[in-house]
Amino acid sequence: MRRLALLLFFLSCTAFAQVRPAADGDLSFLVIPAATTLQKSDSLLMKVEITNIGNEVIFIRADDLCLNPGAGLTLKVTDSSGHELKNSVPLTCVPVPDQSDRDGFVHLSPDAFYGRLIRIQATRIALKPGRYELTFTLRATVTRHDVARAVGANNKKSVVAFTSESSPLVFKFPVQLAP
Repeated sequence: MRRLALLLFFLSCTAFAQVRPAADGDLSFLVIPAATTLQKSDSLLMKVEITNIGNEVIFIRADDLCLNPGAGLTLKVTDSSGHELKNSVPLTCVPVPDQSDRDGFVHLSPDAFYGRLIRIQATRIALKPGRYELTFTLRATVTRHDVARAVGANNKKSVVAFTSESSPLVFKFPVQLAP
């Protein structure tokens, strides 16, 4: 019952949250923008968070929540006609060992969340005024075997983790660039 109540709370906060119930743990992925209308000189401040809505500790690699063109958190921008734009979003955070446990993973307890603030210049999203859709995709960058070895688990099946074998999580929201 507690799990259902928590799920309904998160879904009522935002209709766009993606929840992934799976053998890899129950996670909710959100990207919360500070604003959805920007001037060309503005930057978009966003809170990126993943929440454990399950009943077991889930291991997550801390660096996976960094915006990275090749892995972890990626961004796709489409214009109002649905065409994908080429953008130049750089890596947004440098790994900081103190932000995760000694094994390099966040040990996300039930009902806990982990997140980062990310800031992107409006001109890195698009160069022209208009309405755009930002699609964030979160893919894990480590395997279940690597997680089990790093946390000292004898049986990799006993480890609940967000891994490269897990389904990616996706979150979308619109942004308006004003003239």
